[in-house]
Amino acid sequence: MGHPSRSGWFRALPLSIAVGLLGVSPVVRAEPKDSEVEAVESARSMFYRALALQDQGKWAEALELLEKVAETRESAQVRFNIAFDHEHLGRLATAARGYERAILLAEQSGANNVISAAHDRLARLSSRVARLVVRPVGEGITVTVDGVELASADWGRAVPFEIGEHSIHAHADGRLSYRASVTLTGGETRELVIELVSLQGEPPKAVPRGLPLLTPGPGPEQAPPAPRPAPKPNALPYVAAGAAVLSLATAGVFYALRKDALDTMRAGCQGGHCPEELRSTDELGSLYTTAANVALATGIGLGGVSAGLFISQLEDDGDDQRSVGVRASVSTTF
Repeated sequence: MGHPSRSGWFRALPLSIAVGLLGVSPVVRAEPKDSEVEAVESARSMFYRALALQDQGKWAEALELLEKVAETRESAQVRFNIAFDHEHLGRLATAARGYERAILLAEQSGANNVISAAHDRLARLSSRVARLVVRPVGEGITVTVDGVELASADWGRAVPFEIGEHSIHAHADGRLSYRASVTLTGGETRELVIELVSLQGEPPKAVPRGLPLLTPGPGPEQAPPAPRPAPKPNALPYVAAGAAVLSLATAGVFYALRKDALDTMRAGCQGGHCPEELRSTDELGSLYTTAANVALATGIGLGGVSAGLFISQLEDDGDDQRSVGVRASVSTTF
């Protein structure tokens, strides 16, 4: 794709207008050149060499020359081409900021062609970059994004940033510093309102909005949260355990009576025939067997219930402790 901003209007201009792009009138008299004129002529030469490098797709080399030109004489055209090189080098957020700077300079100089071309490039980048609006509350606050200080002129303005994660740091004298991490998506505009907490313990007028959980920097130790009252023990597991023990003991008694009845039957019966007077003993033995089995099953069931209640109570205690830990970790960050 060709260069939409200068397809003809940079390279086909008369010399007087081309020099005017750098803000300098051509020298018509053969007089000794002062240092300023020489610097401007050198910048103009580098400018056109940069345009030639762009035509060859040598974006990094062209960028290097244009940045030197901007040090001598910044113009809307120079700033536009610097942004254009950044865009082709994949530095989209830097390119978007450059196009915005070119528009500002073009509005001051009346370069309407640059304004139109820069707006076109910004529209193409709109879904490929994100924007962050930072609004610090109070005086003397310094905000850095990814380690680079955000100029106060950019506070409250939707500044272009690359898509992805960015670290935010804000600090001021006499107040706790804060750090946060935000992840921006393409086409998104995120607003962050940051208010720092005074070291004197005065509460902020408003809670920071738009930020994820902020982590304070070094500051005075904060008091730990008040401990929660210990939960009252639940007596039901113990009741079930006691009933289980009682049932098992009852089963043992009936099994002992059953054994006595069987011993009596073995002693009184001969050849498989039992006297009539032992019939009641045989019936009691059957009754003891049934009672013992029922008591045993009941004891085992109650033992299982008691164990389940104990485990459930332990899990509930663990959940309470985890809940307290989470609340404590959040409360210490504000």
